[in-house]
Amino acid sequence: TAEGQPNGTALTAANSGGGSGTAFDTVTTSGTIATTYSNDLAMFGAQSYKIVPSSSSAVYCRVNTPANIYAGAAQMYLYLPAYADNNQQFISIYSSGGYYHATLNINQLGAVRINNRAGSNLHTSANGTMPTSQWVRIDLAVEVGSTTTDGRIMAQASLLNSFTPFLSYDSGYTTNTGTDTISEYRFGKLDTVPNIALFYMDNLAWRSGMLDFIPPESSSPGVAWFVA
Repeated sequence: TAEGQPNGTALTAANSGGGSGTAFDTVTTSGTIATTYSNDLAMFGAQSYKIVPSSSSAVYCRVNTPANIYAGAAQMYLYLPAYADNNQQFISIYSSGGYYHATLNINQLGAVRINNRAGSNLHTSANGTMPTSQWVRIDLAVEVGSTTTDGRIMAQASLLNSFTPFLSYDSGYTTNTGTDTISEYRFGKLDTVPNIALFYMDNLAWRSGMLDFIPPESSSPGVAWFVA
């Protein structure tokens, strides 16, 4: 969560634990970009992460995985006031060999795109699928194949904590995810090219060693997770 630091504090790996959940291993920025704890709005609690990018800028909130992991899932709550001027990556699952097993992208028309290891576009939803000015939960999960033709990528998008996604994708065991182990989960504005208005993200989550979606987080302080 983004509850660990005062409003306006710049997000770093060093300050991302301690009240805000498990710390990020790395927070990497390029160009002119500001990522701060913000009380403008939040999906949970009183704050979220506010990203104010400019052209040729990016931010990677990066989490390392344990060794020898071939499956994993990542989740982000995203509030997007406007679309980028080109395709923008928001979640990626990254390999020990230095490539993306899979990415979840939103393009300039509000379509959600899922890409594999080769950068091939496996799925593009209808324009306007991703709503603006609304908290949305986006999920990406990967099982790395033993060859470049039998990996699996799953993705979904849901409003708030709904168990009924408005977008669902499953490649089956048919796609190129590469064959290297998973090394990182990455969240944020993961491309330097698109220009995009500020956006917010909250309650970033990751789970290693399983191909499944992370359940939506409960807004009740007495319950850690909803279980379907």
